[in-house]
Amino acid sequence: MFGMERLQAIRETLYENGSVEVVTLSKMLSVSEMTIRRDLDKLEKEGLVVKTYGGAILKKDVNDENAALEKDNKNKLHSKIAKIASELVEDQEVIFIGGSSILLELSNYLKSKKGLVVVTNNINVAMNIISYKTVKVIITAGEIDPATGDIFGYETIHSLDNILIEKAFISVDGIDSDLGYTTNNKEYLELYQVLRKISNRVILVAEHKQYGKRGLKRIAQLDDIKEVVADKNIPDMFKEYYFNNDIRLYASVVDMDQF
Repeated sequence: MFGMERLQAIRETLYENGSVEVVTLSKMLSVSEMTIRRDLDKLEKEGLVVKTYGGAILKKDVNDENAALEKDNKNKLHSKIAKIASELVEDQEVIFIGGSSILLELSNYLKSKKGLVVVTNNINVAMNIISYKTVKVIITAGEIDPATGDIFGYETIHSLDNILIEKAFISVDGIDSDLGYTTNNKEYLELYQVLRKISNRVILVAEHKQYGKRGLKRIAQLDDIKEVVADKNIPDMFKEYYFNNDIRLYASVVDMDQF
């Protein structure tokens, strides 16, 4: 790895974690600790970091600026993916939308749909849709998590009884080549199992950063879900898997490498 490439790798690690350690970077980049210290000297002169014992931390003003930029880029990315997902929704359908920032964004693209019925277990999605004159919303029963707006519990599962859903749009916390689709919420696992029974199509909506991550509970194998909406920057190994296993991948053709 050339010096410029190594510096960029250190910058990206700093932006993601807010700090770095010399020992960790040395192992990660396969160079000496002395080389890493010289790199951190250069980044300190750039005004990017403050060196500490054994490493460096991202300067607060840089960290705040980067956080704002990252949030803006994430919002744009989610908006692009959500728009792709919305194009799968037809008039007169009954669909389910779960709770996540990317699925909340999906609800923004449904205003023009006629005769659409949206079933959701997320209060934020429901409040976003409730003002649409042409879209009906059904909120599942249960206890609301004030942090996320998600509704879970015994009542949630049973409030879906006798509802036939054409398309269920869901999200996950991690996508792993071995474990498949995973979640950190046990109750979401139970919800997915019900949705799989009552929905004609289950559609996963995710961004590339969720690939390679693992949640606490597996909700499905990779080949259990036959339709995926994402951005084109998901790892090639997953694109190849989807292609080889007849899984439809809907992804933006717009260049999104900056995200």
